Amino acid sequence: MFRNKSNAAVPHFFGSSHFQFPADAPNQLQLCVNVDKKASVYDKNPVSTGLRLSYDDDERNSTVSSASGSIAIGSSMFSSLNVDIEREFDQSRKELEHYVRMQEENLLQGLREIGQRHITSCLTYVENSCIKKLHQKNLELETVTCKNNKLVELTKQLTAEAQNWCNIAKYNESVANALKTSLEQAMQQGSNQRSIVGENDVDDAASCVDPNNFLCNSGERERSNSVCTNALTCRSCKSKEVCIVLMPCRHLCLCKACEGFVSACPVCRMATNASFEVYLS
Repeated sequence: MFRNKSNAAVPHFFGSSHFQFPADAPNQLQLCVNVDKKASVYDKNPVSTGLRLSYDDDERNSTVSSASGSIAIGSSMFSSLNVDIEREFDQSRKELEHYVRMQEENLLQGLREIGQRHITSCLTYVENSCIKKLHQKNLELETVTCKNNKLVELTKQLTAEAQNWCNIAKYNESVANALKTSLEQAMQQGSNQRSIVGENDVDDAASCVDPNNFLCNSGERERSNSVCTNALTCRSCKSKEVCIVLMPCRHLCLCKACEGFVSACPVCRMATNASFEVYLS
């Protein structure tokens, strides 16, 4: 701290009242000390003679004055030495404060860098986590979107099928109404023919004359009656009344019992794809 100056004159103290100066100390300071020692020696054993009394007094006064001057010079040297020491202390204190300040700044800078790295690592971790979660959510969204598209397509297909079945039902209903009308007309014609045949039989029984040649045409009437009867009889079992209309040929030719055993129309031999039951009144 004191820079180890070689020319610093620092006294070395020995005992209680003696001290020794270094070799490069000023000569006047050493002389002052030596004179002071001599004065103390002279004070211990004072000698006074009558012949040299005034001479001794003059010598003593000159010695004291020179010693006083030497002491003043020594005091100035000590004061300058104290100033140098204080200057060294101030310089050392400033250097120490500067060093402490630099270390404090370095420590704060290191702490800031550590904090910045920690924040950067945390932000990187959070960013990677968010990217991973976002990727997972995107995959889930793609899966849900694909399923939704499939459901939309299935809904469209079901809607189209439902509309098709509605159209088929309306068509079948119209066909059934038309067949019902045709059957009613056929049955009405058959009843009219039966009534005509009955009247002719009564007339034949009442008269032996055959003006309309009814007896000759009786075979034709029987054939027409058999045709009407066969038209209302099942074409498969030949015994039960028809009640099933086959599609798409629209032939009323089967009974309820024979519906499940026939795959083609017995009348036109066309393959059937649907059938429905009608009720004849």
